[in-house]
Amino acid sequence: MLLTDAERSALAGSAVFHGGFTRDAAEAVVGMDLALLSALLDRSLLRRHAGRYYLHPVVKQYAREKLTEEPVARELRDRHAAHYLALLASKAPFDLTAGQRQAFEELDRDHADLRAAWEWAAESGRTDLLEPTLQLLSRYLITRGRLRELSQLLARAEAAAPEGSLLTALVMRMQAHIMMRNDAPGAQALLERALPIVERHGSDLQVAQIRFGLGMTMAFLGDPERARRFMLEALPALERHDDRELLGACLSNLGMFTADRDEEDGWIKRAVATSRRTGNTADLVGVEADGGGIEELLDRHRGEVAASHRRVARRVTEAQLVGAVEVRVAERRGLALVAELLERVGLEVAGRGVGRVGEHEVADQLGDPAVVAAVERRLGGLEQGIGSTGELDVALPDLGRRELPEVGR
Repeated sequence: MLLTDAERSALAGSAVFHGGFTRDAAEAVVGMDLALLSALLDRSLLRRHAGRYYLHPVVKQYAREKLTEEPVARELRDRHAAHYLALLASKAPFDLTAGQRQAFEELDRDHADLRAAWEWAAESGRTDLLEPTLQLLSRYLITRGRLRELSQLLARAEAAAPEGSLLTALVMRMQAHIMMRNDAPGAQALLERALPIVERHGSDLQVAQIRFGLGMTMAFLGDPERARRFMLEALPALERHDDRELLGACLSNLGMFTADRDEEDGWIKRAVATSRRTGNTADLVGVEADGGGIEELLDRHRGEVAASHRRVARRVTEAQLVGAVEVRVAERRGLALVAELLERVGLEVAGRGVGRVGEHEVADQLGDPAVVAAVERRLGGLEQGIGSTGELDVALPDLGRRELPEVGR
């Protein structure tokens, strides 16, 4: 039996998807209602699994050929880009919070379509879609260890952006972020080019974000005085906006760049309070990792948090700590630090895949198979997670607490 015109258009439209798609996506992008989906399922042109719809590879190739013949092909790709970049934007409330892990796992299912949506938005000059999702896309791909892919997508956005536009400066900021550890002078040059553009076209918060980046760059260049100066310049706007992303980190870094112990304590206390208030669990766990570790944090704030590691683990929930540790892995803090942080707070994560988000970084990019083998042997495999702090106690001597290559290098 031949396809109806509506079924033929729906089949061709399905080719705009690059992975499996949901019923909501089918309706929003292609205009397929349940009746059309059912008709294509009945004809075995679609298959359904776990609430998602898939085209058979052979059918997909045919459908893509037909899609190019559709007069509405460009409109379909526009709707596809708008739908998936809106999906990405919908995860912003969970950025850097305990909900980030689940939010990013949900994005994983649509990763291929997110990439295709970004590429089409860049190709068609839809800077209105690119600008508001740039930061979250970057965090998502960094957390997933996809730095090469991120660099490619940033380059596409840069090519699409008008010269001297705000989008150009925001792309420079993210490019500087991912190269800062390995090429601090290059990151500095990008941020210095971006700053006057953001001062002309951006908000005071965006200016503060660039100044914060310059402060971090100065720290990597070994110039704590200039680092402190840039952080102090960034601080007022970060405080005005109660910025979840950078305020806690700015306060913590100001503590690191302070010689006076009492002043340092003041900055760190403010950083901890800010991270709790804004819900930035990544900073809450790691806020003092660079400046001395969680032990010092516990010692200094016994009146504020329980001295018992177990009580701390209960106060900062397991989900928060696991999510924060994953962010630390993604930020290339090193596997030894991840293990040490978990050990020091006495966290048990039985059955939870702490290495899950970082597994690609650890297994593929760490560059030390012996270390990976030792961890897998002692912890029963990175994907299976850590069963108890006792296992960590056994595993850490194998790692030797030695300096590990940074993930992503």
